[in-house]
Amino acid sequence: MALPKLWLHAGVHKTGTTALQQFAASHRETLLERGLWYPDFRPVLEAGPASHNRLAHALVGPGGARGLDPAQVRDLVAHWRANIGDRSLLLSAEAFCRHVVPGAGEDWLDQRRGYLEGVAEAFRDFDVEVILVLRRQDELAHSLYLENIMKGSRRGRMSFSDFRKFIESRHLRFEDNIATFERVFGPVRVLTYEGLARDNRLLQNFFAELGFRVAGLEDSGLVRQSLTVRQARMKRAFLPLIGSHGQNRQVNRFLRWGPMARASARFVDEPETGFWENESARQRWLECYAEENERIRSRFFPDRASLFSPGLDC
Repeated sequence: MALPKLWLHAGVHKTGTTALQQFAASHRETLLERGLWYPDFRPVLEAGPASHNRLAHALVGPGGARGLDPAQVRDLVAHWRANIGDRSLLLSAEAFCRHVVPGAGEDWLDQRRGYLEGVAEAFRDFDVEVILVLRRQDELAHSLYLENIMKGSRRGRMSFSDFRKFIESRHLRFEDNIATFERVFGPVRVLTYEGLARDNRLLQNFFAELGFRVAGLEDSGLVRQSLTVRQARMKRAFLPLIGSHGQNRQVNRFLRWGPMARASARFVDEPETGFWENESARQRWLECYAEENERIRSRFFPDRASLFSPGLDC
């Protein structure tokens, strides 16, 4: 008997994941009628957020549950398996693309494989197909840096140069990550952010890849408004003084407040290159990924001239 299909949308970060998750959660009943189940956390917990990051965090292992313990994970997956019928299941969490199990080895790849093997074990009663959406490395690095500043995280306190060094060893190892997913789950569906976003139809194009039409369903619109470069430059000055999530939200609201926004527009520079040192620095850094991108292109997108467009918009 064939196992039910599970689409595991694993990011990567900054590729429209939040918009996709909010859309799927908003149209959960309609998608279910069309054969695609985008579940919440009931009956184990309350419905919860739109994404499945809570589940992805829980699969790190002891101490990593953040709201779901191992027994709850088993109960939740068993509930999905018992009620899936002839539908497909869609789970979406960008945390699936980055979590590791520290005790699984000294190397990052060993730790990634240890984590993904735990994910595979949790979903052993499903036919899992992984979906990874890639974004050009310079755009991803800059957008992720802005998000970390907005969240007030310790990574947002780094210089942009140090932040890039940090994600180079993790988030930006596209080829290694694809290979690790394949080793655990088999063939991976690789897409690109700019390919999905063509014609401003990211949601429609994503679900079309899964074989589902969502035309006519209302888009939830802008989900998370990031800070501008100018606001982020100002925010970094406040970061050492922020001691809670509540304070961080207050600072973000203050920076977006009309009078403050007008004052910052007058007194704070917003370079066209954002946090990059200059255009040449960005070009040189991006060039380091040229060979890897070409290998990914030739394997997954042989009909394209390049994996990503050569533009330099942040």
